[in-house]
Amino acid sequence: MEVARVYEEEPAFEALMALPPVLALAQAALGVEPRLHGGPYAHYVPPRTGSDMAWHRDGDPEHGGWLRLTYTLDDLEPGGGGTALMPGSHRWEPTQPVPEWANDAATGAACELPGRDEFCAPAGSCMVSWTLLWHARPPNLSERARRVFWQLYRRPEQPTWHSAQHLLSQEYFAAQAAVASDERKLLLVRHPPFPQPALRVALACTLKGQVCMCCCRG
Repeated sequence: MEVARVYEEEPAFEALMALPPVLALAQAALGVEPRLHGGPYAHYVPPRTGSDMAWHRDGDPEHGGWLRLTYTLDDLEPGGGGTALMPGSHRWEPTQPVPEWANDAATGAACELPGRDEFCAPAGSCMVSWTLLWHARPPNLSERARRVFWQLYRRPEQPTWHSAQHLLSQEYFAAQAAVASDERKLLLVRHPPFPQPALRVALACTLKGQVCMCCCRG
């Protein structure tokens, strides 16, 4: 189950938009004051659910990738459907899509590759990763749901999603202009979209506060 534009669906999540320790990490990784990219999103995967998600990378080769912050709303243990990652893959021909041999042609699912890692962390953790990193959602083999919330940050000059369903509405921007903090106003600066097929990924609840830096650019 996917939910996009979560800030408009549930304002309680707005506290994550400019969470100081995470925002500082985003700024350090991007090298500039970040802007909020499309979304944000929440994603719910029931217990004992398979996956047909292939290895892929997000971002337009011409403009580069974006920074993704993934918050865990439940404990993610091995086999629980946490994001599968290929460490260092954001440096592997970043202007090219993931090659066909990395995915099962029959099922469309990601193949098990040497060096594959899985995001496992307690509820309330945050993974910071570059979207050019190869990633996929493996099956949730556990007896508990997998719930995560995530948002993307971009550099000021980078474009945003081309699809309106992935962007916060003009009404939301107008309302925030009247009440938002200076940090939020800066994050919410718009940029013209570019024509790339929109990704869907995107349900959730509160968190506690552990942050880990994982596979960022550099």
